[in-house]
Amino acid sequence: ELLDPEITLRKLKTLTSVGVQSVANSLIIYPNPTNGILHINMIDNSSVFVYDISGRFVKEFLVQNGLINVSGIEKGTYMLSIRNSLDDSYYKINIY
Repeated sequence: ELLDPEITLRKLKTLTSVGVQSVANSLIIYPNPTNGILHINMIDNSSVFVYDISGRFVKEFLVQNGLINVSGIEKGTYMLSIRNSLDDSYYKINIY
């Protein structure tokens, strides 16, 4: 599954250099870059989709205890797609 590049460019939000992103809907994702565990303050069992930088689907995660474990994904830059009933949001992350 490929992301629509028009939507991706419009909605991509880059995590700050200090590794914490907070947006208007109070979503916080940290640390960035990461080598394993990402903390995401979402409702458990929410879906997080990971895409490579060219928009190819990599993996889907379910948030458990506010965490997802991305340690099984190769090093590189990825986009997280956070989907809820109101909107799709995209966040750039780096895995090292």
